Amino acid sequence: MSLLNIRNLTVCDRRTDEILIKDIHFEIDSNTCLGIVGESGSGKSVTCKAILGLANPWLEVTGQVLLEGNNLLNAEQETLRQIRGKRICMILQDAMTAFDPLYTIGCQMVETLCENGQYNKTDAKIIAMETLQKMYIREPRLVLKKYAHQLSGGMLQRCMIALAMALKPDILIADEPTTALDAINQREVIEEFQRLRQITGMAMIFISHDLGVVQHLADKILVMKDGEQVEYGPIEQVFEKPQHIYTRYLLDTRKALTKSFHEAMKVRRSNKC
Repeated sequence: MSLLNIRNLTVCDRRTDEILIKDIHFEIDSNTCLGIVGESGSGKSVTCKAILGLANPWLEVTGQVLLEGNNLLNAEQETLRQIRGKRICMILQDAMTAFDPLYTIGCQMVETLCENGQYNKTDAKIIAMETLQKMYIREPRLVLKKYAHQLSGGMLQRCMIALAMALKPDILIADEPTTALDAINQREVIEEFQRLRQITGMAMIFISHDLGVVQHLADKILVMKDGEQVEYGPIEQVFEKPQHIYTRYLLDTRKALTKSFHEAMKVRRSNKC
């Protein structure tokens, strides 16, 4: 049995009867990563919010979201609240807005660990310190005393990854966590996700519009366009023999951009010589 099994997931806007997500299906096993790719507005984030029961109240979610055989769409809100954080964690796209600006990073990490990890404050402080150290964050004691605006986007993302590591969920959902970062921070954050998976063995859903990022992390890939699933399969198969015209377009665009970049770098090096 798969850890998470999504069957015919559909999201409809009751106000307009518009179908935002149509018949999405995929499976995730322990210690595997699914990459979900598509352009802005394709429905990637809506899909994951629907899985967690976080869709807006005017959205109707149907289908099945089976966590070890139990349909979360039929679960009580209290049950869902216990699952979120303990069994399924979500790292948001904008780390700056994910933290409360009025409280220190340490205060928020300790509160989250006490609420979802059932630790006392003393143990939570120790665990927060240890997980920041595992993320190779220098002077973690000082970082815990800082507010969100005092840290860079890359550092905040590391704090969120550290928190997810401390909570030890079965599934981690990362919603475009590298979008707002520069190239250097993107690479470092991706490396942290790779380490996190190696250390914990957790399953991961990684949402991105960047095929290059997904290729480094994912075992399987799901391609979305206009709320529909247009391709799904092992990463090597989809990259080498894409079946849908939209997937081929995404891959061709990536190749063109990569080629232009390498040509520009060659010109730059020759000019220096």
